Amino acid sequence: MPLLNSLDASSAGLSALGVADLAGLTQLAHLNLSYNTLTQLETGTFDRMTGLTTLDLAANAIITLPSNVFAALTNLVTLNLADNYVTELQAGLFVNTINLTSLDLTNNHLGTMSADALGPLTSLVELVLDQNNLGHLERDVFEGLVNLEVLILDDNDLTGINATNFINLTSLMVLSFSVNDIAYVEAGAFDTLPNLEQLAMEDNLLTVLPKDLFHYNPQLQYLSLFDSYIAELDEGIFHGLTLLNTIILAGNNLDGLPEDIFQPCTMLEVAALSYNSIDELEPGLFSGLSSILYVDVESNDIATIDAGLLSDLSYLVTLRLGEMQLASLPNDVFAHLSALQSLDLGNNRLHSVGLRMSMAK
Repeated sequence: MPLLNSLDASSAGLSALGVADLAGLTQLAHLNLSYNTLTQLETGTFDRMTGLTTLDLAANAIITLPSNVFAALTNLVTLNLADNYVTELQAGLFVNTINLTSLDLTNNHLGTMSADALGPLTSLVELVLDQNNLGHLERDVFEGLVNLEVLILDDNDLTGINATNFINLTSLMVLSFSVNDIAYVEAGAFDTLPNLEQLAMEDNLLTVLPKDLFHYNPQLQYLSLFDSYIAELDEGIFHGLTLLNTIILAGNNLDGLPEDIFQPCTMLEVAALSYNSIDELEPGLFSGLSSILYVDVESNDIATIDAGLLSDLSYLVTLRLGEMQLASLPNDVFAHLSALQSLDLGNNRLHSVGLRMSMAK
């Protein structure tokens, strides 16, 4: 089949693959070998497929990748190695795959990453490393990935983020390292990420954040710190984040927020503050934030709300104030919420006539 351009051999029951098995497929551009039981790849397996652009090896049982197994794949653009048992990426593995833009290593057994392995991937745009066993990141491990836009490190064993971990990633737009054991993020860790738009740091062991952590990320639009142990945030931590659209601080140990903490975030639409220990919302917390559509402060220890707290939120659609200690509400607290469609006041201690009056307005 010398003219064959695309071959789908997924779920075909393949347990072994030799050099001779694919030797005649010299014109192949797309090869799907996913969902088989391959345990190894022989050196030379893909040597005659110099035009291959897409290779899917996901959901096999591959443990080891010979250092030169992809050496002939100079035109490879997409490589999927997810759901295997790969423990190491050897130096030189990607030395010739200079056109690779997407590499998926989800759910393998990688314990370390080496710059010697990733360094040649200067065209790489997306790197997915979630669900591995990464315990730490070497200083220069991603330094050569100058065109990287998406980096996913979720569900590993990382314990900290150092100031040098993301050097040179000036093109990075999406960074996620949720579901790790990260107890610290060093000051300057994100300073070299001027184009970062989405940052997820959920479900870690963070208790504090450097006060200027996000000061060099002016493009940031989405920030999630959900489900950590943060007890306090500096008043100026969001300085310069004028494009921030979504902030998720739910599931932490916050007992309050500085009154001006969100003031730089003039484009903010979603503020999730639920499941903390906040006992008071400062009167000016949402002052000037007329773009907000969704506010969730449920499951806190708030007993009273200032009459003017919500006065600037004329576009607010959803407001969640449930599961708190509210016994009464100011008469006009909802008076300016002309766009409000969903209001949750459940599981409070409300008994005041003021609630009925304010809701009737």
